Amino acid sequence: MFGILPLIVVGMLVGFIAAYFRMSRGDLLVFMGILTPIVAWIWICLGARRFHDIGVSGWWMLLVLVLPFAISFLLPERLAQLPALLAMIALGAVPGDTGVNRFGSGGSAGNREGGDAPGLPSNKSLERTRGR
Repeated sequence: MFGILPLIVVGMLVGFIAAYFRMSRGDLLVFMGILTPIVAWIWICLGARRFHDIGVSGWWMLLVLVLPFAISFLLPERLAQLPALLAMIALGAVPGDTGVNRFGSGGSAGNREGGDAPGLPSNKSLERTRGR
């Protein structure tokens, strides 16, 4: 949800701003040209962080973003976006590494190995499923 929320907020803002200022199609394209790098940066950072959580280099995120453009030469535009969508769903479904990997400790993965962090409640159901 953390990755989708910025897209929803930006989309709503663009819609409200375009309606309020009654932007022409050209003005809207310029406005989207300004916002697209910002949203792309958010997606690259979140995707790279998630790839690091599963122990894979964050550079694979660039492949996920470039793949639809490469496939669009072979398939219609809607179908070309399918591999990137499937990759993002897979990233959300694959559990992160427990403990520390070569990229450091994950968000909650670092707490699993060394015990609970001070001041945070324990997640007993997670510990039961992990066999602790």
